[in-house]
Amino acid sequence: MDWTTLGFTLLIGIGIILLACLYPAIVMASYRPVEALKNKVITSTGGLTLRRSLIVVQFLIVQLFIIGTLVVGAQMNFLEHTDIGFSKTDPVLITNMNEFDRSEVFRQKLLENPGIKEISFSSSGPMSDYNHHYGTSFRLPDQREEDAKEAEEKGVDMNFISFYELELLAGRNFSSVHETFNEFIVNEQVIKAFNWKPEEAIGQKVIINEGEATIVGVVRDFHNNSLKDEITPCFLLNSTAWLDRCNIKLHDDRNLSEILPFIESTWKEIYPEGIYNYTFMDDVLAKNYALEQLIFNGFTTFSILTIVIGCLGLYGLLSFVTIRKTKEVGIRKVLGASVLQIVSMFGREFFVLVIVAFVFAAPICYYYMDQWLSVFAYHIDLSLWMFVSGIVITLCITLFTIGYQSIKAAIANPVDALRNE
Repeated sequence: MDWTTLGFTLLIGIGIILLACLYPAIVMASYRPVEALKNKVITSTGGLTLRRSLIVVQFLIVQLFIIGTLVVGAQMNFLEHTDIGFSKTDPVLITNMNEFDRSEVFRQKLLENPGIKEISFSSSGPMSDYNHHYGTSFRLPDQREEDAKEAEEKGVDMNFISFYELELLAGRNFSSVHETFNEFIVNEQVIKAFNWKPEEAIGQKVIINEGEATIVGVVRDFHNNSLKDEITPCFLLNSTAWLDRCNIKLHDDRNLSEILPFIESTWKEIYPEGIYNYTFMDDVLAKNYALEQLIFNGFTTFSILTIVIGCLGLYGLLSFVTIRKTKEVGIRKVLGASVLQIVSMFGREFFVLVIVAFVFAAPICYYYMDQWLSVFAYHIDLSLWMFVSGIVITLCITLFTIGYQSIKAAIANPVDALRNE
């Protein structure tokens, strides 16, 4: 907050007030005093007046935000519930390790706690965060270096595949880990690069930046990147040099208040010189979509604000129309019009304005939401129900807004209406 920001905000506020006052001031100034004193001022009630135009614009914005909120909410639900190729159901605690030499002692100490289900050591989880994403290139021994393709590499132990429930399509798991890797387990993207079937890949030798090894297993593709990006080729290496992260699977999260202090005290006992820190897998996944969550929260908030403003505009216009048609309502009631017919007379015009707003809002929203979804490599498709829901919600809001005022006019005593001057 500085004076520039505050001054700019103040100028915007003054500008809005002046614009809001300008039109009614011009209209009032155009009245001839004699006619105004005789209450003979005539204002237009038909056609595309400024009042109706403003209502159309207001509800165009309302529908943009309602449809946008539905689209963003559906995409967020897709990101949360789509199958990412590995298990994320059990709470997983990830801590950084200092030395692998003491990892087995650390594992055995942790497993003494009945609340801890399984332990695995790796360089990262299946979906790598920025600080634990390691890139390499890969090629066949008879290929040139310039023909190599890019890939991700992860150091893992023998428990990694069962820990994250990766599906082994062919071959076997690692039987051991060594200081220097001598085996690969690869995902489907790697074998697709060579046009192999999973069974054909077993026993093949592949060269990466760090050296050559044999493929012993193929796992089904899992999302090693967020859903914004395509699944990329991935090599799992059986090298202890990469195992600097401990993955801890808990039976449940009901005893976290007891298990977390136990893990911390065990860590400090085994690694007294280390700095203890941890995070949960769901937090790691959520960080990938922090911006999208902010967008969803923003759409939701502004949808509520625009709905409130739109309702105020509708209510104001309806109040004006009700006063203008006081005698007409009285005459219609004398001639036998029902309450429903009177309410319908008021509502018809506003429903038309909402539909006109939708005609403009739908293509605008489709274009911009399609652009936003294109950021994701994996996303939902825009569906008709999202747009239909937008117009239905807006019509319901309109009906709710005009309901009280129009019913009040419909049940008023026609005698009072006809006496009105």
